[in-house]
Amino acid sequence: MKKIVCMLLVLSILSTIFSACNNEPSATPDVPEEPEVVDPIEPNEPEPVEPDEPVTVEPETPIYTETEVGAENTLNSKGETVTLNVVDNILYITNLSTLNSNVNLLSANSPFALPKSYQTDFPSKETFDLNWVYTSAVKFENKEVNDIMTSGLIYNFEDTTQNVKLRVYCVIRNDIRGPFEFYMEVENLNDSAFRIAPYDFATFTVDIPDPETTSVVQIKREGWLAEGFRFSSEIDTVHSGMGIYKIKFADIKRCTSNATTDGSEDYLLAQYIDNNSENGLFYALEWTNGNIRVINNNDSTATVNINMDIAGKHTRFFTTEIPAKETFVLPSVYLMPYDGSIDDGSNVYKNWFFECKTVSTLRDNPAEPLTQIDFQMSEADAAAVNLDSIKYDYGWWSNVNFHASEARPFESTWTLLAEEKDAPGHRFIDMLNRGLECEKQGLNFTVYILLHDNVDADGNVTDQYGELNSITHPEWFSDEKECGNYLVDLGNVDAVEYLKNTLANFFIKTKVDTWRTDFQPMASTSDKENRHDANGTDVQYWTTVGFGEILDHLYDAVEGFRYECCDCGGESKSIYLATKAVVFNVEDSATYINLRAAFYDSSYVLHPAQLQFPCNIASFNPESEQYFCPDIPEPTVAEGDTYDFYDSMQHMGFRTTIMGVPHWAPWDGNVLPDYYKEYCDMYEAKVRPLVREAELYHILPRPDGTNWDGMMYADPDSENEIKGLVFLFKPSVEVSDTYNVVFDGLYEDTVYQLTFEDRPEQNCTATGADLMTKGIEVEIKYVGSELIWITEAN
Repeated sequence: MKKIVCMLLVLSILSTIFSACNNEPSATPDVPEEPEVVDPIEPNEPEPVEPDEPVTVEPETPIYTETEVGAENTLNSKGETVTLNVVDNILYITNLSTLNSNVNLLSANSPFALPKSYQTDFPSKETFDLNWVYTSAVKFENKEVNDIMTSGLIYNFEDTTQNVKLRVYCVIRNDIRGPFEFYMEVENLNDSAFRIAPYDFATFTVDIPDPETTSVVQIKREGWLAEGFRFSSEIDTVHSGMGIYKIKFADIKRCTSNATTDGSEDYLLAQYIDNNSENGLFYALEWTNGNIRVINNNDSTATVNINMDIAGKHTRFFTTEIPAKETFVLPSVYLMPYDGSIDDGSNVYKNWFFECKTVSTLRDNPAEPLTQIDFQMSEADAAAVNLDSIKYDYGWWSNVNFHASEARPFESTWTLLAEEKDAPGHRFIDMLNRGLECEKQGLNFTVYILLHDNVDADGNVTDQYGELNSITHPEWFSDEKECGNYLVDLGNVDAVEYLKNTLANFFIKTKVDTWRTDFQPMASTSDKENRHDANGTDVQYWTTVGFGEILDHLYDAVEGFRYECCDCGGESKSIYLATKAVVFNVEDSATYINLRAAFYDSSYVLHPAQLQFPCNIASFNPESEQYFCPDIPEPTVAEGDTYDFYDSMQHMGFRTTIMGVPHWAPWDGNVLPDYYKEYCDMYEAKVRPLVREAELYHILPRPDGTNWDGMMYADPDSENEIKGLVFLFKPSVEVSDTYNVVFDGLYEDTVYQLTFEDRPEQNCTATGADLMTKGIEVEIKYVGSELIWITEAN
């Protein structure tokens, strides 16, 4: 139809042109014109009509409904069930179990906390109890959230004396297994501000059948450096710790996981209580800062408390003002029973999170996550090896050599440095040209931008290069410094609005697709009063809210926008930011073994498609001066053996990086395009679908640089030929050349073909039952790695 319309338009234009020509005087008037010949037209014959293209009718969104119900109610997701009840104005969870086992993991009547207190002033420590009275319960269905249909319950309470209302939500996603999501809204009905001090806003009591075989599992966020590792062979200091802490319940009095926005020595806000790998409970706080505490009640039960209080040497409770006639939202708490091992529970949770919580940029694009390189190749060369993204670091903003203790001149000017100069030059055309070239080559363009005060070359605050500085807007900046520069206070609404508009214009005008942050965009302290108190315990809450508002605006305003989080080298990983970021920096040492360990840890809570490996490929290149950590010596090879140490190390490094999201940075400038091409092609065709959709199993011990380690993806239901993949690493000659690998996540009755990438002589077939019980013996001589592809046998 479009072609016919276009043809008719062309004929009409030509007819007009010819008519205009015929109205002009003839160049040869004495020559008679040829008579016009008109094709005969059959009378009353209609012109042929192109049939209309079929109209696709989108299914109507189901209508949202609310129904008032009684106090006791049960919600069922695809695999889990919870029962809630209110007795004497106290909300209880009376059952929490999987539909498969129907084993209640909580005590029969487990109280679920409501916000506890209020204050009359600040910074007084005096609090007064809220007296919540239950008023009603509502069951709702078909509420669309993040493009996913939800259902759930709303329990309504009020304190008429203080004139505030409380809504407690318990939410499920229709037709998918996963946690129950609890969150609360406190509505201030007063004509003046109301100050709330919620303390624990989620509690539940867990049954512990056997304290000797039950474990509490908590995981460090890590970032600058994986626990138990060091930056290089030249630094003897090893970052202490184990990354993953699995503590026998009988040995626990109190076990606390806390987090702050600055990422200082803290934990992911999630824990497991695992009952000897038979079943367990997963719970988490969807926020950047907070506190999860498990208390041994010494009666075969544990009490779990969740809050946003500031933990440390001097614990301070969270308190904030709710303006008149406004509503305050407490962060979501996840609560999920599971059957089987921690891996089993983790996979159910991560699949739910990917489908229900991640940004559509990641979730709905099968080309995500992207392979990425630092700006050490031309756009054309990067495209030629099938890379997806090019990242530019701080060089756009300053040419100083960055160090954690020094101020960074001009980093917040959002102008570019003139070449060979120490002051900004307005060269946005250069960045636009880069953006246009990336667009031409089909590449994503990623750029770091920091939200810090602007200082000149001498480290003094300057107002000469844009509005984002504490001279022009002193109220926009906190008194918290990051690397010598003050942080923007994102509790300030005007600062947030400025950043929304300025950043959106920046990305649109320069063709930059991805914003990558580092250090700390969210202040944890501030002497300013805005949405938060001056020097208040609510600064982290409101700067997190402000940062989220900026990101939400950019996703709406900038087509194809992406956000990558490298804050504190990855140590600011959080479940809340996982709802905003496409990927996290998993760890910042840039060495492959450290990254592999941090990935091993974080992948118990965060989806592998969101864990990026920013790896210096020179660290596993034996011919580079930057080959280190661990310094694996070239092994002595037996006479007659064919073994290429250089190639083995290259494959070990590159295979590490494709376990999650590859990001390569050749610090010595040797980009190794042949290896890039091999692993970009492999990632696109075989690995990325597994990273996105498969379940991940920690089938070998945590990497330590000496012993065998490895992980496995399993997706036996996949429509793709490949049903799984085992990554194996043998980083030392000090251990046996053989290892019995026991698989997981397969179907017992299916016969699988195992295909070895490097050692086809070890190819074999086996049933899922045998692979998951007996396993297979794998041999890797000397130092090396292996990929075992899993398909169904013919």
